[in-house]
Order: sequence, then structure tokens, then C-alpha cells
Amino acid sequence: MKRIFLTGATGFVGSYIARHLLQANYEVVAIHRSQSKFSLVSDIYDRIEWIECDLKELDLIEDRLQDIDAVIHSGALVSFSPEDNDELMAVNVAATEELVNICLEHKVKRLVHLSSIAALGRYKGNHLIDEKAEWSDSPQNTPYAASKNLGERAVWRGAAEGLDTIILNPSLIIGPGDYINGTSAIIPKLLKGIPFYPIGSTGFVDVRDVARFAVASLTTEMSGERFIISAENNTYKAYLSLISKELAIKAPGIPLNKFLGALAWRGDYLRNKIFGNGRLFTKEMIHASSTDAKFSNKKSFMLSSKDYITLSHSIKNLVEQYKLTLNKLR
Repeated sequence: MKRIFLTGATGFVGSYIARHLLQANYEVVAIHRSQSKFSLVSDIYDRIEWIECDLKELDLIEDRLQDIDAVIHSGALVSFSPEDNDELMAVNVAATEELVNICLEHKVKRLVHLSSIAALGRYKGNHLIDEKAEWSDSPQNTPYAASKNLGERAVWRGAAEGLDTIILNPSLIIGPGDYINGTSAIIPKLLKGIPFYPIGSTGFVDVRDVARFAVASLTTEMSGERFIISAENNTYKAYLSLISKELAIKAPGIPLNKFLGALAWRGDYLRNKIFGNGRLFTKEMIHASSTDAKFSNKKSFMLSSKDYITLSHSIKNLVEQYKLTLNKLR
């Protein structure tokens, strides 16, 4: 496999995957929207074959994908705002279904699909969640989680029809990137002052490890398998405290309990109704971040035996790169 079609290349995770592909001497063909920003790939822009196309219009470029060896599908919409439910279904589900159809039609050798631990659903109890977890409908599942689960089902359908597939389920992805949107934006928010911390826990993984596993998935002999990609499990309190320590600021000290969480999402609902500039908190978000979830990464070592980057090292690098970015802007 030589020519790789990559979706989401201008985004946080996709930009890292693009670099790892180029470092491994793959040819990268990627799509971008007319309004896409290339700041995250400015250093490798000229080494990528770009096609202007929205993820929801893949049928328009189907003829350009006839000579593609494999596909890494990292393009997705991440949103917890109820107003984006239709767009979540269009991008994360319908576009994935279309991509699977194109792969089947042109006999693409492999599809690597970047899903999420959110696609595994929510579980009661404090047990370790692994790849055998089955989705369970629940009002606690966010629309984003539901869209990622349905996207996975499209890939499983492709596998049943003969498509060689690998699904990766990363946990909360952290690393240097866009400091306005995404997980990297937590730094400027902390610097402005966040008094509360979510009381739950989850898995964390460095974006470089996600990219590494995505590229490794191209050459594994396994097929029709999913892998949880997660470095370690920890609390949101510990996560925010580690970042705050690196920034030399006071860490959030008030637990966002059920009562305060209810006030937060209701207040945010009213704020959005008045000002209309998008939701920051939803009921589902508050509940999800209050849940203790732990994930097993044991199976992922079948893809790569290299150790994961630790959470503390990831955060140290994240803050260092943020400071470097600030210095360049001054």
C-alpha cells in the first residue's frame, strides 16, 4: 500500500496522521473544504495532494479515488450542542456510509476508521471497558456518541461485505494543536480561571500515539477488528491539576456535583437562547464527565508493542508548545 486517502487532514488528529504517513513514505491524498484553514499542516502542505471537497460530497470525487490503496477516515464532527444533531448524522454517519461504499466499489485494500470511546456507550459500575463492550441505548448517551456508534455500524457493514477494516477507538485525545477549539483549548480557559472540575474519570491518550496506531493499522495482518487506543485512566481533576501545575496557576478546586452541574447546563441553555453563540454545556456533557469510566488498552499492543506516551509527559509537551506558540505571536 502506497497511496493513502486521508479525511480530516486539516484537523487536529488528521494533521498528525498526515505527518506520520509522510514520515513512513506514504503518498497522502487528502480533502479540504473551501473554507478550511491549513495552519495545522502549513509545514507539510506542499507534500500532500489536496482535493477540494466537503466530507458530505464524497460522491463528487469518486473517480479521483480509483487509484487509492487504503483509506484512513479521521474526519468527523465533534459537537455536544443539540442544534448540531442533524449535522452529526450527516457527517459522522452518512458520509462514513458513502466512504464505505466507495471503498467497496473500487476494491480499496483497507479502511482504517477513527471512531471514539464514545461509540462504546455508557456503562454502570466501575468495571474496565474493553473492545467487547456492546452499545446500549441510554438517555445518557450524547448525540455525538450515537453518531459515532452508527458510523461504526456502517464500517462493520462494509466488513461483512468484504471490506478489509480496522476500527480505532481513542479515548480523550490531548496534545498541541488548535488552542481555540478542541481539547487544546483547555489551556486558555484555565488561564482565564475555571473554578470547577468534573467529578468523573476517563481514558487519556496523546495525539501522536493515535497517529502512530492509525499508520500501524495499515500493515497489520488483522482485519475486522477494533482497538481501544488509550494511554491511561485518570480523573478529570488530576488532568486539570497537571495542566495547572505546568502553567503555575491554581487548579480548579470545586467539584462539579449533580446540583452545580444542573445549574451549569440550564444556565448555559438560557445564555444560548439569549445570545445564540452556541452551547458550552449540555445535560449529556455534564453527566458524561461525572461518570467514572475506565478503558483497557491491552488489545492495542497487538498493533504496536511500543509504550504509550504518559499523561504527564503529554501535558508537559502540550504546555511547552502553547508557550512557544504565544512567543511566536508576540
